[in-house]
Amino acid sequence: MFVCQSPPSAGESKKRKEAYRNDKRIVESLFEGCAFKVPLASRDVAWELNTTAYMVIVMSTQFFEGREHRYVDYPLSEVLQMLGKTSRPAEDKFGKAVLMTTAVKKDYYRKFFNEALPIESHLPAYQHDSFVTEISTKTIGSTQDAVDWPTYTYFYRRLLANPSYYSLTDTFHEGLSTHLSEMVENTLKDLAEAKIVDIDEEDDTVTPFNAARILEIVTSATDFESIQIHRHEDRVLRRIYDNVPVKMSQPNYESPHFKAFVLLQAQNAATRGPSS
Repeated sequence: MFVCQSPPSAGESKKRKEAYRNDKRIVESLFEGCAFKVPLASRDVAWELNTTAYMVIVMSTQFFEGREHRYVDYPLSEVLQMLGKTSRPAEDKFGKAVLMTTAVKKDYYRKFFNEALPIESHLPAYQHDSFVTEISTKTIGSTQDAVDWPTYTYFYRRLLANPSYYSLTDTFHEGLSTHLSEMVENTLKDLAEAKIVDIDEEDDTVTPFNAARILEIVTSATDFESIQIHRHEDRVLRRIYDNVPVKMSQPNYESPHFKAFVLLQAQNAATRGPSS
């Protein structure tokens, strides 16, 4: 183990990283050449190792998290990556994997290896984006459509199969309907308050809000400030602007935001630019 009394400079850090890569390649080549039989590796390099073996031993399933001052379980993806190093179909008929863990976790890992893990839906985390998409494409045109739409999704199937994961306490029909209605109402309320959708209180229709305003807000982001305006390009942009459906409230033809506003529409609408 080496201890640095002072932090290394950028050049020294680069050299040490390169030295680490070289050392790793040497160790891997020596192991593949049977110069030694048992290499030891930390969990940090589980994704970097290119070597495989007849047997892999995972000596623990936890690591100490210094920021939280407690032991944390390895992610299942890391455990699979480590155990996957036993795959040598060209050399072995089968491989062996040994997983050392606590007695409390024994049944958990046994179930994990013998049964497939369910894939849960992330729709609740991205429901605002999903609703905006469906409203824009007119799949959702009313509040009733918005209530019905989740029932056609994978989220609805998982909601019935694993209600506790989605904080559903009442699994009866009335409780399920109430849960979905509250989710939809809260989502539509948030979108309406943000001026993204418009809800007609008389006939309950749901429509996208002013498309021009939304596009203007998006293209006014600082991300577009680095776009260059070349000489005489403002003339070309004006011609394209005349053919796009959505107009700016106060267009500045020499602004990079105006260029983004025009070109995004031209791209999405496949608008042809002027030939000259």
